[in-house]
Amino acid sequence: MGEDLNRPRFKDIRVIEDNNLAVIQAYVTFQQINPPRELVESIKNRTTLVLIREGDAWKIWHDHTSIPVEMVSFKGMLAKE
Repeated sequence: MGEDLNRPRFKDIRVIEDNNLAVIQAYVTFQQINPPRELVESIKNRTTLVLIREGDAWKIWHDHTSIPVEMVSFKGMLAKE
């Protein structure tokens, strides 16, 4: 991508936490921005992280990312925003 910038934007972040387990869900839009600051392309994903506490540290136990699917055609929904 050369000098293009990659910019993630998170929204609808949800956190469910217990003493030793946490689940984080969010929607993230990854945007590719070129040097004149124009949007080249973007893609929306759903992401889920499951973390476990080991001692004083939180560690990622599971990571899942998927693209939303249009329910009639079952095609991935790309974003141009």
